[in-house]
Amino acid sequence: MRQVIKGAIAAALLLALIAGGQVYGADEAPPPQDSKIHLKKALYVHRAAGDKIFAESRKIKRGDILWNILKNDYGISDDDIPEFIEAFREVNPGVDPNRLFVGQEIRVPFKVEIDAAPPPVQAELAMEEDTYQVRSGDNLWKILRRDYGVTKAGMGRAITAVKRANPSIKDLGKLWVGQFIVIPFERHIEEEPEKAPATPTIVAGKGAPKESLSAKQGIPEGVLTILSLLEELECRVERTGERFIPLSRGRTVRLDGSDFPFITGPAGGKVILDPMNRLSAPLEEAVEASWGYTVLKGAPESVEEYLGKLFEVLKFNQLKKGSTIISLKENETLEASPRWTVTPNPDSLWEGGVHMVFSGTEGIDPILAGLLSGKGFVLHSLGESRIRQEKIKTSFKVATLLQSGSMEGAASLLSLLGVENKLSPAVVLKLDSGVSYTIRPPITFEHGSLKYAAIPKKPAKAESVLLRAGYFTFSWDGESPALGRVADLMVLLGVEHQLKELALPAEGSLRLILSGIEINNQLLLSKLYPDLVEDVEGKKIFCTDVQMGEEEAALLFREGCLPLVLE
Repeated sequence: MRQVIKGAIAAALLLALIAGGQVYGADEAPPPQDSKIHLKKALYVHRAAGDKIFAESRKIKRGDILWNILKNDYGISDDDIPEFIEAFREVNPGVDPNRLFVGQEIRVPFKVEIDAAPPPVQAELAMEEDTYQVRSGDNLWKILRRDYGVTKAGMGRAITAVKRANPSIKDLGKLWVGQFIVIPFERHIEEEPEKAPATPTIVAGKGAPKESLSAKQGIPEGVLTILSLLEELECRVERTGERFIPLSRGRTVRLDGSDFPFITGPAGGKVILDPMNRLSAPLEEAVEASWGYTVLKGAPESVEEYLGKLFEVLKFNQLKKGSTIISLKENETLEASPRWTVTPNPDSLWEGGVHMVFSGTEGIDPILAGLLSGKGFVLHSLGESRIRQEKIKTSFKVATLLQSGSMEGAASLLSLLGVENKLSPAVVLKLDSGVSYTIRPPITFEHGSLKYAAIPKKPAKAESVLLRAGYFTFSWDGESPALGRVADLMVLLGVEHQLKELALPAEGSLRLILSGIEINNQLLLSKLYPDLVEDVEGKKIFCTDVQMGEEEAALLFREGCLPLVLE
């Protein structure tokens, strides 16, 4: 009786399959045992440092040896096989290439693209260490990139250094909020620049006649320039009034502020200037002992040198010498090379009071100066002219790709590239036995003589059905970065592109750094910017997930690119 019931159920299922012609899950109706599905190989693209490794899936058979597979099936020479074995380790983490077993699923590398760009010539570096407390949303890559300016090219070396500095942390990929980690970082050692010839308007030249002193103001012009800057840096500068210093009982000395300016830094550092060397050694000692002021004697040979001596004494909340990295947005930073960056007090960080002092105006882009000013930075020049700022309006609207992380976004991009595509089409596979399967992949498209389909999450055997139906499958992880998914599409379509960090301008004291994909495709460019047909010839597309303002768009256009922003 039990066998009769089983037979009836099997017959009913078979009739349902023949009549309906559809199944929605491989677990509900697997292919009959006597049918054969010949699986095609799936392509994988793996990125390691600046290289790309192309690999395809393979199941190990009896007698397979990796060396023979690479040599016989892919034509890899004996000299190159060691490199491909290392590539095998990259795409098969944790798999020993010398211990493969029958039935094991592996990825076999068949092509390695090496980044031909040479590494930048680096200045002499000194390693320092910083202790960082993990915040919500942090990961090691973001901390190194955002807070320590580590580039993609240097990320591998930086992560290795962090591992060595934190031997007690077993998994740096799992940091918790409040955890302290040691971050080794590199500091550029700058050589002391040669002294430039004195500029008459800002320098009292060494050995030259002293500037004339009036009864009201006996201070050289170079010092006046410095005092004006210090006032903007929230120092209290007293150029008038008198100070009386006791020397002994009944004996005092009077200092006139018009000849001896008194300067107090935001955090309490105190300096008295004696530009004309009028104070004797005993008086200088008395001033420092009675009031705690530091006396700075002599007129400046250069504004920079004199200001540097003052900065050593005056106290600020933060004072940094040399280049600095400013995070404007995620994946958007600005490299600035001022002489000093000064934060007078803690509130300055939130109230738009961070100051940058540059030697001059050369190499300072007016557009970036305006962008920094809009972010709350105050820029100063020690040269003869002021730093020019420029607010710009572009003549075009920035092109965007909406829902870039979704299949709809992928469909829009494919359409712009002239590639026909379908969202969630029905792909039907009919077997010789009469069994029919219907799978709905998220998207399909054809390019050249190949058909492509994104692998759906369900049913479990969907990829097998798609491969048997003649589709070349690829994965589409909706949670991975949108830029990576766009790059994968460019690879499948053979579109010329390059993942890069773009510096705008290429050289200068201010440079905007954007991460994205540079795409060379005139069809896509004309579709994105139809109103700029005459202006787009020879230009490229820069695809980025940075929400771009008119300043960034104008800089891109000037450097030969037009933006495509992923939203």
